[in-house]
Amino acid sequence: MFPAFTNAALLAGLAGITAPILIHLLLRARSQRMRFSTVQFFVKKDEQSMRKRKLRNLFLLSLRTILFLLLVLAFARPYLPNSNAAAGAGQRQQVVILLDSSASMQSVGSAGQQWKHAKDTAKQILSRLRGDDRAALVLCSTHCSVGSGFVPPSVLAKKLDDVQPSFGVADLSEGLQQTLKVLTTANPAYPTSLHIIGDLQRAGMQNIGSVQLPQELAVKIPDPGDRFTPNVAVADLRLERAEGSPPHAIITSFSDENYSALPYKLRIDGKDVLSGAIALAGGASTNLPLAIPALKPGWHSAEFAIQAKNGLTLDDMRFATLLVPEPIRSLGIEPHPSQKAYLEESFFVAAALNPVGPNEASASRFSFEKATVDAVAATLRARPGQGNVQLIVLPAIKQLPASTATILKTFVQNGGGLLLFLGEGVSANNYNTELSQMLPVELGRVEPAGEAPWHTGQFDKRSPVFSLFRDSENGNLALHEFTKRFSLKPKPGATVTAEFDDGAPLVIERNFGQGRIILVNTSADTRWTDWQKHKSFVPWLHSTAFYLTGRNPVEQGETAPLFTSGAEADLAVTLKEQPIKLQREGADEIALQSGQDGIVRDVPLPLPGLYSIKDAAGNELRRIAANLPTAESDLAFSSPTELEQQLVRRTEATPPTLAAGLFGEPSHGRELWRVLLLGALLFLVVEPIVANRTAA
Repeated sequence: MFPAFTNAALLAGLAGITAPILIHLLLRARSQRMRFSTVQFFVKKDEQSMRKRKLRNLFLLSLRTILFLLLVLAFARPYLPNSNAAAGAGQRQQVVILLDSSASMQSVGSAGQQWKHAKDTAKQILSRLRGDDRAALVLCSTHCSVGSGFVPPSVLAKKLDDVQPSFGVADLSEGLQQTLKVLTTANPAYPTSLHIIGDLQRAGMQNIGSVQLPQELAVKIPDPGDRFTPNVAVADLRLERAEGSPPHAIITSFSDENYSALPYKLRIDGKDVLSGAIALAGGASTNLPLAIPALKPGWHSAEFAIQAKNGLTLDDMRFATLLVPEPIRSLGIEPHPSQKAYLEESFFVAAALNPVGPNEASASRFSFEKATVDAVAATLRARPGQGNVQLIVLPAIKQLPASTATILKTFVQNGGGLLLFLGEGVSANNYNTELSQMLPVELGRVEPAGEAPWHTGQFDKRSPVFSLFRDSENGNLALHEFTKRFSLKPKPGATVTAEFDDGAPLVIERNFGQGRIILVNTSADTRWTDWQKHKSFVPWLHSTAFYLTGRNPVEQGETAPLFTSGAEADLAVTLKEQPIKLQREGADEIALQSGQDGIVRDVPLPLPGLYSIKDAAGNELRRIAANLPTAESDLAFSSPTELEQQLVRRTEATPPTLAAGLFGEPSHGRELWRVLLLGALLFLVVEPIVANRTAA
């Protein structure tokens, strides 16, 4: 069997073999004829030594000629061709398997679980490869990664046994990017193929046109089977009120089937609090309001689950967390205590801040209790387990004792909030005297409205107290009627945030010490106004209470951020540069570290569920919920033909590199170039030694 050449054109370089011969002939020593009279002064040459020198020169010429010959032949890449029968069966291959490991791969269709089917398909591909073939693995989920570089098929088959599906969302375009990185390590002389194995979910194929594949790359896409798998999912779960929306769960059907009675259940802190069944039409989505019971202050966890026979059970449950803050402790000074609460001046204020009463649990963000003028000092003292009063509401008091006025001044100076209403019986002289240092205004006389009542006029929409009323969703302030008021003269440093329609001050505020005071130029009951009977009164009073106590109303029932499983998140914990612990229910703790800004970055959330973030001492800082990406719930799949049509090829084939052209592995026979290069290296070592001895 005669050798063949991969780069036969390089054999033309054999013509250069004449170069060392010409150099040898031109540089050899030549004898010169000279005239001389006698030979007695010359040393007779040793003829045997001259013959040895000629032999060494011929040997050196042979070395150089053979070295040149070996280099030319090596670059021409000779090989011993395989027989025709062996050539067809023994062709080497390189295979890249792009395996979808997203959450939807755990769905179950008519052919069984997608993940098992995908792994079996991958192993069948590997089983058809020879021992000298090579295979690589790319895993595609939220973060695509190279599972293995090019290794023997048997090695990759063992690695596949340990690969498990993730709970993230697939991005096939990123998987193709990782495939291109793997191909840069491939031997370009091998025939290479890419096998895309997955459920071909449409949500993961959005940007695959942005990746250009090599022209010469063969792409094979096994058929996943079912094109559509029915599924019902809990798409969202909210425990807090947000933008007028009550607590709710959203259930979505990705199916043509109708459900006449789909069972559901809500658990909070491990206890069943709500259950029932709903009707759900095929392909529809429903918003199910949830009646959340009163919860104690602190962190709470919830699980909402449905019971449906569908393709993916992972999205039949959704998790949520809720922080119930400590209520703002409020104190109302009641000038006319009565057994009938509706006769008291503080009745409407008490009903707005805590509608179920002071001794009952509620979801209110306030606690409210009443005290007489004489009992204010005793009530302000902190009680075990209750904390200090943060807000005092002062309705119309006829005569405010000097001792009570002193207590109020100290309370506000130390950071408390004071809300004052005026009304019948208020002594302007008494208020101007006892509260002169802290009042934002100087009180004048009572003014009746006459036949036409006053209404609310201009108000500061930038003020936290009135920002809710930029539109009329929370009530129209212009609807209120006022029949009486005081003439007021604002003091320096006071700010009028609302006026009557004739320009007189209605709401005035002032900072005093570390606290803040707001005075309302009307009564707390309905003697001077009907404001309490309109829908705007409660949100206004709540906003005022938050503002006076320095609370951010957004934090009181803040909408929980959304976290998805299989991804990473940045979590604010307020502790700066401190060790932090992360623990999922039923799992071990993970040690983390917060940064200088009090944020723990790149927190891993690999699985759906409830996570607790704690400090080094084990105190819970916050609680979060991670849920399956909603995109994984739609189990409508593309066909291999649809995916192949979206793949984009490079307009030109990737040019082979010089190293690839010279040393790439052909698949048509046994290579000889390595042996030739090794021989050339040996001759290259011997040649300088012989050359030095010849020149000596």
